[in-house]
Amino acid sequence: MILQLRLYALYAYDKRIVLPVSALFVAVFGGMMVMAVIIYQYEKNHEAQIFGACAILGSVDWLYLFWVPMMGLDFVLVLLAGYKSLQHYFQVPDKNWSGARLMRAFARDSILYFLCNFLVYLFSTLLGKFGPVEYYQLGAITITVVPPVSANRLLINMYNSVHTEEEEEIDIKRVHYDVELAPMSMGSSLEV
Repeated sequence: MILQLRLYALYAYDKRIVLPVSALFVAVFGGMMVMAVIIYQYEKNHEAQIFGACAILGSVDWLYLFWVPMMGLDFVLVLLAGYKSLQHYFQVPDKNWSGARLMRAFARDSILYFLCNFLVYLFSTLLGKFGPVEYYQLGAITITVVPPVSANRLLINMYNSVHTEEEEEIDIKRVHYDVELAPMSMGSSLEV
């Protein structure tokens, strides 16, 4: 959800983007919840106890498709962020302006994050479809680790870009406002 807000900010909260992307998010989340309930019901009916431990005897054949809706959402978000960053790059004449630098970092990080997530979901899906069953957990672990870590990296990059600009502005103010006072003796007069 945080990353959708970033995308909305890239598009200046344009309702032509916000409403369809929000609807797509709700549809993806709803679809994944339906799949999760179906998978849970199937596995609940196919569990057994082996040596006192609960074991699942099998799962649905289409379990690998669980992350496809999220992968589709991230693909759409990558396309939207990429389009906006290219549009912004060609429209801004002064590439060194602080707002342009911030938007460039904003767009770059958004594209990298969404692309990274898309590839992680694709990896998990392909591993679930073509890999051995034992490796399915590798995809699940990757999905639970990589997106939160990259989201934190986005926040750190945003923090650094803002504070770097503030430090540059402070340095400029120091240069302009540093004034040396001439030494004055106590016996001298200030009269003109």
